[in-house]
Amino acid sequence: MRFDPCQQTNGQQSLTILPHVLHTALLALLSASIPLRTTLTSTLIALPANSTPLLSPTANELLRAKPIQSVHVFAFSGDRRLLLSESDGTFSYAQWEEACEAAEEVCCSEVDEGGVKLSGEEMEIDGQEKSENLENWLRHVVRRKVEWEQRWKNDT
Repeated sequence: MRFDPCQQTNGQQSLTILPHVLHTALLALLSASIPLRTTLTSTLIALPANSTPLLSPTANELLRAKPIQSVHVFAFSGDRRLLLSESDGTFSYAQWEEACEAAEEVCCSEVDEGGVKLSGEEMEIDGQEKSENLENWLRHVVRRKVEWEQRWKNDT
């Protein structure tokens, strides 16, 4: 089975947007002040045939990396527990395990520990380019939201 990002069958298209849907849902719950026991971060890992894994690939990277052997979506809690694992394509358990470890690095590792650093336009917040993992980015977004909601206290 080969992955085509434009293909609408076999659930492959839904896997490419699943991390974005999960982050959007979490941020919507936080914005609505819904109490949560934990937060989550999620990422997509694509395994091209005969190439290195793509970590959180863009649509252009997926198109250039054809053929894609398998795609994987992982979500982790704030305390590094695996919450979700969805996969599609042809892969071995060893490849899945490698993808899971890479996803954990993207989602949970500390930048100081040598984790994968995300930077670029996707991580630009208020005109400042950020270089950090998804967990730190999420914490920053939530902190800014709380500061905005509590601004009336500082103004009085």
